[in-house]
Amino acid sequence: MNKSTEKDEKPIIVAWVGTTDVTRMKKWINYELLQKASPKEQEKLLREFDPKCSPEPDSKWNNGPLRTMTDDISAEKVYLLCSEQYLPEKDNLVEWVHRGSDAKVQVIDTEVKDPTSYEEIKKALNIFY
Repeated sequence: MNKSTEKDEKPIIVAWVGTTDVTRMKKWINYELLQKASPKEQEKLLREFDPKCSPEPDSKWNNGPLRTMTDDISAEKVYLLCSEQYLPEKDNLVEWVHRGSDAKVQVIDTEVKDPTSYEEIKKALNIFY
């Protein structure tokens, strides 16, 4: 492979979807919902939102670890290793990453039940590879 081809290759990112990433994503989703809602609907939505996910627009360097990385690194593909609890957010996660990256994004279902367990995450990563 010549040097010009090597320079043109983009990396592949494998990342773990964490609680901070999902919280930041939900803040953005809630912000988008508020922007589209009437004033009366906004009042109702604000009462229903989880306080941890209060509406905020996305902004560079304040989007959680995952988006901070994918916004900064131009990648060919992004594989998101996801624990069972976040799988219902699969489509939102893909859209969230695409807001800052043009990479192909794929969410990988894992059997991880405790996303703070190093052993479970290591096992899921080995299965993925």
